[in-house]
Amino acid sequence: MEQKHVRLIEDTLRREGFDYRKVSYIPTYSDNGFMLIKLDDYNRLAAALGYEQETLREGEALATPSTVTQTGEFKLDGLTQDSLTLTKEGSEMTLHLLKALPHIVVPNTTNVYVVSDADYAKINAGNLLKIVSVQFVVPDWHHTLRIAQELRDTINNDVDESGNMNYNFQALVIDWVESRQLNGLLLIVSGLVGIVFFTFAASFIYFRLYADLARDEEQYRMISKVGLSRRELGRTVSRQLLLMFFLPMLVAVIHSSVAFLALQQLVDFSVASHTLAIFATFLAIQVVYYWITRWRYLNHLHQKMI
Repeated sequence: MEQKHVRLIEDTLRREGFDYRKVSYIPTYSDNGFMLIKLDDYNRLAAALGYEQETLREGEALATPSTVTQTGEFKLDGLTQDSLTLTKEGSEMTLHLLKALPHIVVPNTTNVYVVSDADYAKINAGNLLKIVSVQFVVPDWHHTLRIAQELRDTINNDVDESGNMNYNFQALVIDWVESRQLNGLLLIVSGLVGIVFFTFAASFIYFRLYADLARDEEQYRMISKVGLSRRELGRTVSRQLLLMFFLPMLVAVIHSSVAFLALQQLVDFSVASHTLAIFATFLAIQVVYYWITRWRYLNHLHQKMI
């Protein structure tokens, strides 16, 4: 049923006006759980995705990330070993690991390695079970949600004559949308927690000011007797409140920046715009709260000093 499903995907993409590049490869698996692809297949996949071609000699291998988490680990730590030992049907082969590649070419849940064509032939010799993977590289993939869902439902409900379903359909756009929905829930929860702590901090400052209000009234009343004007009182109070409101905010921004820089190392897209938006939102709320508190606090002092 492979050709039937491939034609269905091609016809659907052409009908909806999406450009695509089709690449297929045949992975093999070692007995110790590693997924292996030959260099020729990797280079065709890399070319379709716009990545650089690689070269290997016999006895050499490359580690390629298969998940976003693994990509981040390779960026931070690189390779943790310089050799790869493969076992297959009682035989053993040791390859020299040259480097870890910086991008995902074969999404998977296991460790993926690229080996030379000659080594792949040795490892795969006598293997009668071949799993073919066909990938469609669609530049405008984030607009394919509707047809991806249609294809998934059609293909996953298609069984062979014996009632088996020996295939699996995946679409990046479906995984992307599900991930965004999960992150949306996390954003709501973390936002609510952030609001609780932010409100607590604001209330703490507010009640701290009014707990010392009687003392401040007496202090400023005494100073006003030696010529403290309303404008000078406003400047003095403003400096006091600026330190109280925005010094903790500065510490929080520095602390959060370190966390966002660490996050940036784990993902392939920029988080700068989201980071700035978060900082700007909290800063705007803090500024509004500062001016409201300053206005009320000064009004109270002015009334007591009359």
